[in-house]
Amino acid sequence: MQASIHQIIYHSTATRAIGEEELGRLVSQARIHNYSHAVTGILFYAGEQFLQVLEGEPAIVAQLYEHISYDSRHTNLTTMRYAPVAQRLFPNWSMEFSHVQSTALARLTSYFEPEQQAALLPDTIDTQEMLTDLLLKFVAEATAAPPSWLHKDL
Repeated sequence: MQASIHQIIYHSTATRAIGEEELGRLVSQARIHNYSHAVTGILFYAGEQFLQVLEGEPAIVAQLYEHISYDSRHTNLTTMRYAPVAQRLFPNWSMEFSHVQSTALARLTSYFEPEQQAALLPDTIDTQEMLTDLLLKFVAEATAAPPSWLHKDL
């Protein structure tokens, strides 16, 4: 029997500018931890804004998210989605990483804000399916040519 998979998507603001070297260490540590705990996902960074998707067994993902919430490198943590999913969106990435443009990240996050969904998405569609499609398209565009030092995965 396959274990239940939960997905958490959150947005936060860096408490200070984070340089390439520190981002590299953060991503490397996340990849090691996530790989050993069967967590997959992706992290975006844009102009001191983070957006992260985490996928895995519910208890493990919840514990990791709680740990992340205490990280002093960011503030204003906003949970955009926390729900069971039929399958992982990123089964081969213990933690992918991509720099993105601030405007693109802001546009994507606006679709996940409940108060914006009514205005941005028609009532006749499956909202979760549409948001998943938007996220996958965003990921495909954002990860087309990431820096080689960050693209290595476990």
